[in-house]
Amino acid sequence: RYNNSILLAGDSQAPHVWYMSRRDNPLDFNYGAASTHKARAVAGTSTGMSTIGQPITAIVPFFADYAVFASTSELWLMRGDPRLNGGFDRISKQVGIIDRFAHATDQNGNLYFLSRRGLCRLPFGSSTQVEPLSARRIPQELLGIDTSLVEVSLGYEPNEDGILITLTPKDG
Repeated sequence: RYNNSILLAGDSQAPHVWYMSRRDNPLDFNYGAASTHKARAVAGTSTGMSTIGQPITAIVPFFADYAVFASTSELWLMRGDPRLNGGFDRISKQVGIIDRFAHATDQNGNLYFLSRRGLCRLPFGSSTQVEPLSARRIPQELLGIDTSLVEVSLGYEPNEDGILITLTPKDG
């Protein structure tokens, strides 16, 4: 959920394209409304904004008026509403989120995510500073994960003030 809309990605025919429902109507993905209609449904290819060239692996609401878009090797920040002159900024060309649930937010709004390089943090209030957290301490099992075989999930545990990482085989 973002900006009173639903953001989607992951279409196998267009894995780099994102879709946003009509504002205040999460089931309306009719892209035929005039471009002057401020609540219309939009697709990433119809907004005039930068497009993400790689397959999108995750979309994460971040702050009140931002959303992080990720591929396995890049992070992008959507600022504002794409229907109202919002925009994209690339946060990182080297680090991305490896799977759709491979991220978590703590009680302070910091975003944690698993990348190919390990666990990283995007601090609340910083839209451009990715911090590697596990460069030399990450278990080998968390590097080189094949996400076609394993689903990766992260969660924040407030009682332990830590991040829980689970790897679940997709074959059961």
